[in-house]
Amino acid sequence: MKNKTRILGFLAAGVVASTIMLAGCKNNAQTTTNGGQSSSLVTAQKGEKDNPFNIAEAVEKCAANDAETRYYVKGKIKKISNVQYGQMILEDETGTLEVYGSYGADGEKRYSELLDKPQVGDTVLMYATLVTFNSKPEIKSGWIISFEKGKNEFDPSKYEEVSVNDARLKADDSLVKVSGTVAKITYASGMKPNGIYLVDNTNSIYVYDSNGSITSEVNVGNNITLYGKKTHYILEKEQTAAAKYGYKGCNQLVDCRLEKNDNKTNIVNYDWVKSSTVKDVMNTPVSEDISTTIYKVNALIKKAPGDGFINYYINDLDGTTGSYVYTQANGNDLDYLEPFDGKICTVYLSAINAKSLDSGCIWRFIPVSVKDENYKFDVANTNDFVLNYYAMDQFDSSYEGDPETELLTSVSSTLLGFENATISYSSSDENVFYFDNSDNKVVLHAKDYGKATITITVSYNGTSKSQTIEIEYKKPVTYDSINISDVYKKEFGTEVIVKGVVAAGVVNQKAFYLVDETGMIACRTDAAQLATIALGQEIIVKGKFVNNSGEKLGQLHLEDAEILTVLGGNNTYSNKSFEESTLKNIIDLCTAKSEAATGKVYIVEASVEEIVYPKYSNIVLKDAEGNSLQLYTASSKQYEWLLNYKGTLKFEITVNAWNAKFKGAVVAVILEDGTRVCNPYNFSK
Repeated sequence: MKNKTRILGFLAAGVVASTIMLAGCKNNAQTTTNGGQSSSLVTAQKGEKDNPFNIAEAVEKCAANDAETRYYVKGKIKKISNVQYGQMILEDETGTLEVYGSYGADGEKRYSELLDKPQVGDTVLMYATLVTFNSKPEIKSGWIISFEKGKNEFDPSKYEEVSVNDARLKADDSLVKVSGTVAKITYASGMKPNGIYLVDNTNSIYVYDSNGSITSEVNVGNNITLYGKKTHYILEKEQTAAAKYGYKGCNQLVDCRLEKNDNKTNIVNYDWVKSSTVKDVMNTPVSEDISTTIYKVNALIKKAPGDGFINYYINDLDGTTGSYVYTQANGNDLDYLEPFDGKICTVYLSAINAKSLDSGCIWRFIPVSVKDENYKFDVANTNDFVLNYYAMDQFDSSYEGDPETELLTSVSSTLLGFENATISYSSSDENVFYFDNSDNKVVLHAKDYGKATITITVSYNGTSKSQTIEIEYKKPVTYDSINISDVYKKEFGTEVIVKGVVAAGVVNQKAFYLVDETGMIACRTDAAQLATIALGQEIIVKGKFVNNSGEKLGQLHLEDAEILTVLGGNNTYSNKSFEESTLKNIIDLCTAKSEAATGKVYIVEASVEEIVYPKYSNIVLKDAEGNSLQLYTASSKQYEWLLNYKGTLKFEITVNAWNAKFKGAVVAVILEDGTRVCNPYNFSK
């Protein structure tokens, strides 16, 4: 880009010279007498090198929005927002001004490429274009002509030199000096580097680098020393939920300053890393401060393309236990995982943080290092694997009703290469717990109150392995409960106790529908509570009757639902309170934003249709008249199970308004033979 430049002609003392006139400059020559001789003095224009704009003057000039002309501006660097592009804020006593991007004096090298560059506190002279962007004044392009070092307020004596592990254990706001190897660089939106994993021979920790001052200077494998402040970070909107579950936040260093970099590619020391499993990491309570440490696991890597983004999951060898890879760049930073898709790999895995919602917290992963070492499962471990990942997890420690739970009798795994590992069960006291083996099924039942030891035996390829678990059948605590229909007569905020059958899961919520003979109500809870119940069980629930949208119309439900008692049983819920209706009527209820409809179930005739778009798909219900009901969902995959059922069928549906946008929700589909298939969302039992 060509720029109209402003140049000041310098004159030798006592010598008469001509004033150089340039476009945009006025003649400010003055004549004085010097020992009887005349001389011309030139006063620099405002915005010239010898008379730069202060911040207020520069801000005023931005109003002209002239991206062609450059002016000189002087100010002190208050903050550097992005080291790569030299995005910063200048200040003086007259105000502040943002610099979108800065370069060297030649206008060619970016800030990050400069060997000698100004830092926070330095006073800088810039040759800059002054514009307005989104009604905000800014320096669009600033060439750094010169700078004066400011007072260095950094005092290294305030920082304690510690190992990475000791840094992790320090109290928040402690100032530490640590050394280690850069194991990984993380990225934010736009693939902007925003942090590193630092590893020594004791542990690992995340270093958050908001402005790129560290990430712009390091590469993976560099041995570095830095100063920083230890802290735990939780997204502000998640802090209340995190406190509810005892989650402390991401264990990290912030406000860091790089002291030393060997600029070599060193091997990261993982000798200290503990071997574990994805399942064990997932089962670690979020109250334990394990975030940003590293575990060595064997894991299945699965790619899961979404609507406009890419997800990857790190799962255990059962193919399902695990979590997603944390990304702030819509998955654009995860391309390196593509070659590992569908493979079991050696993964140096870190839970960088826990997603914290009212319904619970879940660890989110960063694979710090991934290696494809041609993993092959040793089938000699089949019995142990089936016991730990399938058989034992079927049992609760206690029951307050007859569980009537159908149990697995065999497990096969194409992924691991074994088939038909059989499972058998026995009880030490069949008067307490017994197994019904009729109809080619094994069903757990409870009879008399007491305890019994259950022996679970897995057999495969001529070998067997047994494990025991003690379970108890307890007399249920009695509670005074009310009918579900009476809940809707209460004031918002009223705590109630209700009894009913778990009818279905609520899509895109940690919630379920509870039904008794008088009505239905949605109950929102957390993952831990959901894990204690199953579809068809009769339970007693305590919760607060609310509308989730405050003063606006929204979803009627029980919030913070607590499971007081699981009475057990594989029950068929009552449909006495359900209303025969039409799809058109449900659409009208959604259009009218009928809050009352979120507490009712309607029976309609419809068919399922998947509408596929280039980047996403929807699943809707349609009737013979062409009416189409959109379902409440974050992804059509959440209703993928409906695609198994073709043609016109009866559906039990309700209205959802969790985000104050009224849409349909499927409770169950009724097949032609009368079989009811309930929405399985949230339930694996």
